[in-house]
Amino acid sequence: MADEARLMLRNVRLGSSRGSLFVFGDRLELATDDGDRRIPITDIERVANRRSIRGSRLLIAIRGGQVIEVRRLSASDTATAHRVILAIARAAH
Repeated sequence: MADEARLMLRNVRLGSSRGSLFVFGDRLELATDDGDRRIPITDIERVANRRSIRGSRLLIAIRGGQVIEVRRLSASDTATAHRVILAIARAAH
């Protein structure tokens, strides 16, 4: 690939599947056993993080009413991912 990912989250839960999330300057890439998916960064509408007793999770709302839930992250990884994705999405809008 010509560009490097600004953020890599490996061995996380993406919804009900195990996979990886890669954040580039212009897109998100979700890699799971079911296949790969590319989402333009401009399709991101909202990014939120939630913490509970069971752990932290990152919620990414994209155009079309879909929500990507990323679980199995530490509290610090969730905060870092939230900050990075939000900064990239703001710059793209």
